[in-house]
Amino acid sequence: MRFLLTGASGFIGRNFLLSIPKRWKTVAVYHRSKDFIPFLRQKGLRQVQPVRCDLTDEMRLKRQKTLTKGIFDACLYLAANGDPTLSVTDPMRDLQMTVFTLLHFLSHVKVKRLLYVSSGAVYDGNRGWVSPQTALNPHLPYAISHLAAEQYVKTFCLQRKNPREYLIVRFFGAYGPYEPPRKIYTKLVQAFSNGKCRSVTIRGNGKNLIDAMYVTDAVEGLLRAVRSPLKNTTLNLCSGHPISIEDLVQRAASVLGGNRIAIHKRGPTVEPIHFRASPRFQREHLHFIPKVSLEAGLQKLSIFLKKGK
Repeated sequence: MRFLLTGASGFIGRNFLLSIPKRWKTVAVYHRSKDFIPFLRQKGLRQVQPVRCDLTDEMRLKRQKTLTKGIFDACLYLAANGDPTLSVTDPMRDLQMTVFTLLHFLSHVKVKRLLYVSSGAVYDGNRGWVSPQTALNPHLPYAISHLAAEQYVKTFCLQRKNPREYLIVRFFGAYGPYEPPRKIYTKLVQAFSNGKCRSVTIRGNGKNLIDAMYVTDAVEGLLRAVRSPLKNTTLNLCSGHPISIEDLVQRAASVLGGNRIAIHKRGPTVEPIHFRASPRFQREHLHFIPKVSLEAGLQKLSIFLKKGK
C-alpha cells in the first residue's frame, strides 16, 4: 500500500510510525522539526520516506512531486493546529494551520481513502453524552476550524472525488511519549516524579472533563480505522471514561507521588468541556476498546521521561 501521513513529526505521528506495517510504502510529511529525520534513523524506520513541506504554502506544495504525482491508497491526515489556546489568541493562524493546509492538500494531493483526524472539541457547548448525531454549534475557534475542515473533506469527496472515500475521526486525545511539554499529563508526571510536589495550579474550576487514552491505544484505534471498511461517515475515538481535571491531578499524585496534594485554581480555561463521548460506534465497527489504564499509562510515561528518549 502506498500510504501518506501528514503531521508526521508530531506526537501522534511519531507514535503511529513506530507501529506502522513495514510493508507499507510510507511517505511522512513534516514541516519544521529538526529532529524528525534523526528520530527515523534512531528507530530504524527505513521504509519511511520523509518529505519536508509547509502545507500552508500552496505553491511549495504544488512543486513537491513526491506528494502531487500519482495517487495514494490511504492517508492519515494529522496536520492541524493542536493548541486550543492558540486559536483564541490568534484565530487566523489557527485557521491557516487547520483549514488552509487541508484545502491546499485536497486540491493537489490525490488520495483514495482519507482518514481525517478531527477533534472532540467540535462538541463545544454541549453537555452530557455526545455522538456524531449530536447537533453542533461551537464557539471556540479551535472547534470551529476543525468542524469547517470536516465539512471540506465531505465537500471535496462529493464534488471532486478526492478523496474517493473518507472517514472522519473526532479524536478525544491521548498522552504518552513525545507529547508536547505543555500537555497536562507530562506536566503532572514531571511535577510528581521526585515525590516532593505538594500543590498544583490549574485553570478553571477543576470540573472540566478530559478523556485521553494512552498513545499506544490511540495508535491501535487509528490503525483499525485506516483498515476499516467504514467510509463516508464520522465516529468518535475516545476512552469512554472521562474524568475531571481535579480527579486527574489527584490520581496522578496517588500513582506517582504517593500523597494527596493541594489544587489551586486560577483563571478560566479556554476549553470548558462538560460533554462525554459515546464509544459505542467505535466498539461496534472498529472492535476497539482501549486497554491501558490511567495508572499504567502514567507509569509508562514516567519511565519514558526518566530515560529521556
